[in-house]
Amino acid sequence: MALKYLIRTAAAVVVAYGLAYVASARAQSLGADNAEWQSVVAAAKKESLRLMVMTGTPYADVVGSFQKAYPDIKVEMTQARPGDSTTRIVTEQQNGQFFWDVFWGPSNNLNAVLVPAGALQDIKPFFVLPEVTNDANWMGGFERYSQDISKRRLSFLAEMNVATGRFAVNWDKIPKGSLKEWQDLLDPKWQGKIAIYDPTRPVTGAISLSCALPLVGEDFIRKLFAQQKLTPLGDARLLTDWIVRGRYPVVIGLSSSFLPNFQKEGLGNNIEEIGGTVCSGVGGPGLAVMKNAPNPNATKIFINWLLSKAGQELYTQKFWPFNQTFSRRADVTPPDDPEAVSAIELLKTGQGVATGSETHELLMTKVLAISKEYFK
Repeated sequence: MALKYLIRTAAAVVVAYGLAYVASARAQSLGADNAEWQSVVAAAKKESLRLMVMTGTPYADVVGSFQKAYPDIKVEMTQARPGDSTTRIVTEQQNGQFFWDVFWGPSNNLNAVLVPAGALQDIKPFFVLPEVTNDANWMGGFERYSQDISKRRLSFLAEMNVATGRFAVNWDKIPKGSLKEWQDLLDPKWQGKIAIYDPTRPVTGAISLSCALPLVGEDFIRKLFAQQKLTPLGDARLLTDWIVRGRYPVVIGLSSSFLPNFQKEGLGNNIEEIGGTVCSGVGGPGLAVMKNAPNPNATKIFINWLLSKAGQELYTQKFWPFNQTFSRRADVTPPDDPEAVSAIELLKTGQGVATGSETHELLMTKVLAISKEYFK
């Protein structure tokens, strides 16, 4: 068993190194015949790049590959839970401090916190390469921004996700199939056995409920809160520990960040997300430029590299096993998985709600208002 694990680990390292090498090699030819791009690259070498990104190894891996591709640009990356990072950014800006160039993380937090605070600037001027802005290179077209009502140019969604916003069940702790849909959670036998990631904040607990809201209605959420004695928690790592060890066999808003670490130890392998959701298709991390970004040229290099074919191939390889998101670029091979195929079909038909979109933001607002009636 130990030998097999070592072999798998070694293979993963080789694949990761190969992907990073390819991304780095392609970066050398990226925009080679584009005079504007070469001018931006030259200017960026005199700057640093300050990134605020979501927690998780894949984010660090992708940023690390960018650093290898552009070693003359000093990259400073801070990883933090989005509820903490967005609050920090707003507080800093209110005090006249503009430290960050790019925010890369969940669109829900971006739209619920950074947009209302005026913490972002128009992202469109930062797109430089024709291969990035070419409509034909993107499923759904290039300008499928996360803002789907007012078309504010404040963030960009380059990725797609499979069905998200369901609830998690540990089948090692309760009979397989004893829960199927959200309505089943109202059964008295689940009272006191459900934990939820703080539903008063625009994070995974409220995200899950907002993705279910059009299917279950507001009355269901009120009954769930009033009758079932849900335990709220604002610590994603501890919440994962609770469901893995069975303290709470059902969790609403389970983060994808920490479960893989338990599963490497053979724990939590029978945890499954179930329940209806309207959130599928376009989704994944949102990409935004901070107000008064101190390093505009380095920011352009990072954004265009990440949205290039090479950057999006690397993204898909790193993130699909992590949280089942993949590139929206039409020239990047999608994962060979039925759920990925389903997400693409939803995008083509225009059905489904993109997490982080204004449509989803309206659902989130309703959930947060209800949650604050029951949780302080």
